[in-house]
Amino acid sequence: MARSRRIKLAGAPWTAARAARALAKHALYIAVSLALSHVALSLFLSASELAAMVREGPAQHPVAFTWSMAVTATLYFNFAWFREQLCIVLCPYGRLQSVLHDRDSIVIGYDAARGEPRGKLTRGLKIVDDNRPGDCVDCKKCVYACPTGIDIRNGLQMECLACAQCADACDEVMLKVGRAPGLIRYATLNELAGQPRRVLRPRLFLYSAVALVALVALVGSVATRSAFEVAVVRQPGVPWVIDGDRVRNQFDVHVTNKRGDAEHLVLAVENPVGADVRLGDTALDLASLAHARVPLVISVDRCAASRVALPFFVRVTDEAGVERRQAVRFVAPSVAAGCPRSTTGP
Repeated sequence: MARSRRIKLAGAPWTAARAARALAKHALYIAVSLALSHVALSLFLSASELAAMVREGPAQHPVAFTWSMAVTATLYFNFAWFREQLCIVLCPYGRLQSVLHDRDSIVIGYDAARGEPRGKLTRGLKIVDDNRPGDCVDCKKCVYACPTGIDIRNGLQMECLACAQCADACDEVMLKVGRAPGLIRYATLNELAGQPRRVLRPRLFLYSAVALVALVALVGSVATRSAFEVAVVRQPGVPWVIDGDRVRNQFDVHVTNKRGDAEHLVLAVENPVGADVRLGDTALDLASLAHARVPLVISVDRCAASRVALPFFVRVTDEAGVERRQAVRFVAPSVAAGCPRSTTGP
């Protein structure tokens, strides 16, 4: 829909047709917001988990539902009203780019030497003064096309997204009036000022070095990436439970299969102090990207637990023999009455 028609409709009185269009528009905003919020939620969950949570309903997963609705409301607010203000006020992209740019960086720019002074068009796309040197006809289509509403003819600005919509709109007008396109184009500030452009400069080497370090780090992390992940999380509640003359800690061993196919994993606990260790499962068969929580209960004599640090480790091994060890921190109260004090301690 043309801009002039949209402005006319926005100022028109409310009718049944306008109300229907507005209702349909906001319904689409809500639908897109819901879809994007679930995509964001899937960054932390597998597709099967997300589908199961949707089927089970909000009552079974109140935290996930609350986050999803909060993201949906934020996105709808942006679509319905905030819009380009997000880019102008909140988005850090322009501020970061302004630090990285110099006068030899390629940007979207207006060729003022060619475009000025500006002129006006009459009906039939006729130029008022065809002898003037400037090619800009001051149609302002570059401003109307800009998603952040800036005038690129005022020079490079922090709000510019480099989307090139202003360049496309300007080229369309230039072709209609019989002038060469490229009045607004990709160029450097030095080029637009009629100065030679430098390609090799210090910041180019600095940015290349930073990019190389990031690439090496990425390759290293991918090369050393484990096919599965192990985390030991203490169960909610008190850190320990006193059961007669013993101290008990309760954990969940969270195992995730990050491979593209199913995996068989074997679990074990290294128990150097002879504690009573109870592991829910010693073997797991996990589908691709699936995870499981295995309960772990460790019970130690109260006197022994209060005197020395107890080194426990959960060991998980896959079919290829790859092993991961995760430390388990056992906590206990201070030395209890009736327990002999350590001769090595203070």
